[in-house]
Amino acid sequence: MSTNKEEDNRGPPPVDENVKQERAGQEEKVVRDIRRMKTKEGEEITYEIEDSDQEELKLAAKRRAMAGRQGESGTVFREDRRDHALTSVKEEDEKPEGPGGTKFPDLVKVRIKLEDHYYIFSRFLISRILRLCRVDEVRALEIAKKLKKLIIEQRPTLEIKQSEMETQLFEVERYKMMSRFYQKRVPLLIVIGGTFCIGKSMIATTLGEMLNISNVLSTDIVEIIMNKLDARFPLSNMQFQQFPNSDDMLNEYKRKCRIARKGFYTDIQKCLKEGKPLVIEGFSVDPSLYVTREGVQEESKVLSEEEKAKLERVREYIRNERSLELSLKALSEYNITNVHEDRFRVFTPEPENLNEEIAEGARERVVRKEMKAIDQTGAIVVPILLVINRRDHRYFLENFLLRVSQHKQIDTNIDQLLERNQQVQDYLLERARLVTILPADIDKFDELLNLIHDLILTRIEDAYRRNEF
Repeated sequence: MSTNKEEDNRGPPPVDENVKQERAGQEEKVVRDIRRMKTKEGEEITYEIEDSDQEELKLAAKRRAMAGRQGESGTVFREDRRDHALTSVKEEDEKPEGPGGTKFPDLVKVRIKLEDHYYIFSRFLISRILRLCRVDEVRALEIAKKLKKLIIEQRPTLEIKQSEMETQLFEVERYKMMSRFYQKRVPLLIVIGGTFCIGKSMIATTLGEMLNISNVLSTDIVEIIMNKLDARFPLSNMQFQQFPNSDDMLNEYKRKCRIARKGFYTDIQKCLKEGKPLVIEGFSVDPSLYVTREGVQEESKVLSEEEKAKLERVREYIRNERSLELSLKALSEYNITNVHEDRFRVFTPEPENLNEEIAEGARERVVRKEMKAIDQTGAIVVPILLVINRRDHRYFLENFLLRVSQHKQIDTNIDQLLERNQQVQDYLLERARLVTILPADIDKFDELLNLIHDLILTRIEDAYRRNEF
């Protein structure tokens, strides 16, 4: 046993000097061949050894190339890990580009000082804010990358104040405004209502991604949760219920809207108190239960001739008799509300009748009292009502019925479903003084998203100019 241990301790047997010289000569030959290669700028080349037994020679050649040995062409070779190729790179590109000592700025941590603390520079966060300012995504990433490289070059300590960093970006329109908006945690509440099956959830989710809002809540989910927690809130699907007449159907819709409103008490409070942006969307969203115009005690039900003309344009669109332009300038042609002048605040509705007041819990009364005490100065509330024409709505509903019929038997036909939801849309149009009406055209999804984005930025900009944050 001792003999074996001694043999193990001696290590591998010595290599013959002739073999060493032969291997060294082959390695030098490989390196000389690589040096002779002439490549264009940025062209990728790969060296392959035909003999599989000479894998060690390939690795040795790569190690020498990675060590920065220059060839006759004045280039340096490095390994491309994606396909194990030897890539030609210009010698000047390998030089460090700043005090960070590297040409890869992502590997350098830059500290941004903000008052008495600091955070690490993030290209992702910078680009997200730039996207909020309606800067193109590719351009936003380029600006964020160039900004970090500039800081690395100009700041040997790799530290910069927040205000100094932002100075570099103030040439980007609205960047200073959006940066201050996030620093001050200004409350932002977006309420999106509309009739059934017109794309509200998709628009709200996409809008949340564009505006970096993680809290996107749907009335469908809230109703399910409330039903599980409290038997007072029965769960029902209006689309497959039978009603004696349209009045009973609308009364059921109003009941669902009031139940859903109770489910958002806590989230709306967090939004207003902590500056947590929130998007609320769903079929059971009645804007009159969420917002009221600032400075208006009670909305008049009598419309002026001009207001009637604007609503008639919307109804003509619904009847497929005209189109509505998706732009901020055109909003005044079919909206009663004024984008710049009308300001909204959140409120908690009182019980509708005696029965609802009796059934109301102590917690709901406390929440209503707390909501009245919240200071909403500077809060930005954007109520939106999506409307759709009958032709596109029929198309959406047909697809909905086709999906549902694959899983269960249904008695509702397309004409009945269309008529019911168009009545709900007419009911919501009566709240035209509390919302911004936007057409949900089936072929203009991107234009609609951009218009909502512009509308929100306009509301923020108006508050910023009024020095509310």
